[in-house]
Amino acid sequence: MDFSQAVPSSWCVYGTGSGACTLGAAAGQVSALVFVLTWFFTTHVHSCVQCCYGPKESRAPPPYNSEGYEILNEACGGICGLCCGMFWVPIVFFLLGPVQLLPMPDVSPGNGMMQMAGAVLTALCLLGFLDVHFEMGASWRPTPEALEGHELVRTGMFRFARHPMYAVFIWFAVALYLGTTNWILVGMWLTMVFVTVLRIPREEQIMEHIFGDEYTAYRRRVSALGFPLCCLFRYAEA
Repeated sequence: MDFSQAVPSSWCVYGTGSGACTLGAAAGQVSALVFVLTWFFTTHVHSCVQCCYGPKESRAPPPYNSEGYEILNEACGGICGLCCGMFWVPIVFFLLGPVQLLPMPDVSPGNGMMQMAGAVLTALCLLGFLDVHFEMGASWRPTPEALEGHELVRTGMFRFARHPMYAVFIWFAVALYLGTTNWILVGMWLTMVFVTVLRIPREEQIMEHIFGDEYTAYRRRVSALGFPLCCLFRYAEA
């Protein structure tokens, strides 16, 4: 199949600059929009369900090991996470992008294969994201918490990474660039990724506090973000 063949311009939801809309460009852009829509609404719906029907009793969390990290984590989680993840990302991806108010690079028709590769990678990221929500179920929370009845999940994507959702977010940044070649979209998403990945040391500390040796053994077997990001956050401490 020729992914560089021209298609109607309306298929390229974020535009193509002065270039023509190709099948690869359309697939890359539509898949990116579908992923961000799924991420946004799934996160909010799951949060509401957990708030109404999930476990209510929380354990006292362990104290931070570093005061500097505590300040940074709280500031990024409260300000950057809210403004970027729940405010600016939707505005950029759902409003400014689709009405084509964002500057778009000129998309060369020869990039069709690369953009289709971005669409395929995005589809894999979407499946991974949904699997993480399904596997965690009632144990999922939008922010790190120590809950009564919290279960250590080691099935599905958790067989390959301790924090597979964050790994999915990182891989989607790669897919987003391949599929759209738009650094504004990529930069906005990476800002949100930075805020979420910053929580890994705190989540590790909470998991060790709750599960003790069981989590320590799991931590030795499975890397934080999976291959090939396995060296990141290997020995991170909050």
